[in-house]
Amino acid sequence: MSLNQVDTSYTQQVKQLVSHYFDPKNEKGSVVSDAMAYFANKDSKNKGSKNKESKNVTLNNSEKSRIARVSSLNSFISQLLSLTEGDSLEETQHNTAKFLGTLLLITDHSDKDFAKHHQILKPIYKAALSLRLCDDLLNLGNVTHRYLGKYSETTSRYQTDSHWGERWRNELAFPLVKAALLQDIGLYHPASIDLLHGDNDKLNEFRLLDEGERKTLLKLNLKYSLDYVENAIGFSPYQANSHEEKDIKELMEQEALDFTLETIKDATILQNHIGDLIKIPQIYASFVLSTKSNYDKKDLPKGYMIIEQLMKNGTLEKRIANCFLQMVGYFPQGFGISFIANDEHGNLKSDYEFAIVNRLYPKTAAEPRVRLVTRNLTFIRSSKDLVISRDANLFFQSNHKKLLTINKERLNEILSNLTGGPEDRNVNNLIPKLWEPFDYFSEKQNQNLWNGK
Repeated sequence: MSLNQVDTSYTQQVKQLVSHYFDPKNEKGSVVSDAMAYFANKDSKNKGSKNKESKNVTLNNSEKSRIARVSSLNSFISQLLSLTEGDSLEETQHNTAKFLGTLLLITDHSDKDFAKHHQILKPIYKAALSLRLCDDLLNLGNVTHRYLGKYSETTSRYQTDSHWGERWRNELAFPLVKAALLQDIGLYHPASIDLLHGDNDKLNEFRLLDEGERKTLLKLNLKYSLDYVENAIGFSPYQANSHEEKDIKELMEQEALDFTLETIKDATILQNHIGDLIKIPQIYASFVLSTKSNYDKKDLPKGYMIIEQLMKNGTLEKRIANCFLQMVGYFPQGFGISFIANDEHGNLKSDYEFAIVNRLYPKTAAEPRVRLVTRNLTFIRSSKDLVISRDANLFFQSNHKKLLTINKERLNEILSNLTGGPEDRNVNNLIPKLWEPFDYFSEKQNQNLWNGK
């Protein structure tokens, strides 16, 4: 791939959004850098001066900083919504699939710093999932939570109901995305950084923590994340034309803030399960965008399985977990599928092709909706969507035996055509369970995997 390769407009927007959340190469003007500055300056702000006038100046400067942080965060959320929302439920689900797939496909997992990139992507990834999970739960009806239950009618926002569209955006989408984005912002507090990095930055921040370290980090993260949401962000600025209007807007802002704080708290203590709206996407994202050194895409479907198990043992609320599982299926957006192709008569052929998962809500969890990217062992730029049946998907080892009658030379030839030349290897390894689509997607002409219906 050329170093000067230009991305599609959409891919550029996604990358810009990621940089707006945090860009380690340019830490200024991002959601995370705002938090780091707040945590670093909080003690000095609190000390202040004995002079009353100096104290007032400090408070005024503090409020200006808060408003700037809120403005930056709201701008980020607005952009995220523009990339994931549509004019209908179907279009919104389509756009969200595109967004999630792009996030996974822009990561080079051969890069030694992939874990740092995953750490930045995870809050953005789970925020998009939380929005769709919330929609699906409201669509089920009978939501009894005192705040969430008030917004059951927000699904009518697609029927040109501007009232519910505005309320959904301001009173539900924004506070929920804030909860997902800022749930782990406390990890950027100096106390958390010291624990993760150690003295003189000698420790690997992505190492497996011992039990004591893990509990300490959880406490630090929750404490400072809640502090940041409540005190560093707080209410969004608003204007009111009367005392009555001011009271109404202040009450709305307070209830929205309380919902954000409650969701973050409950994601840790799992008391009333409103926290599952961000907890479940968090668990899933920890597999899809794992920061472990042994990251292997063969493990990505484990996210589905872990959530299913936690639902069965009662850790996660059944209705919410079921909504999530029906949305994502086994295979994440952007996952590279290798499968046994059919001939013109619908019979399985003696070779395989590649595809990329590009739609949410599969009818069957193990049968993903994909975009075909090869035909007759050749990569193509324009193709169609299809569903990969379980009995053709090479991710499942039981299907490999269907190709074991092919001699090794032919398998070598197939893999060479699709990857640019394999090493000599045993027959089982010549039948790939999946493939890595990063290089394919890095070319602009291959980035529109979601066009058409």
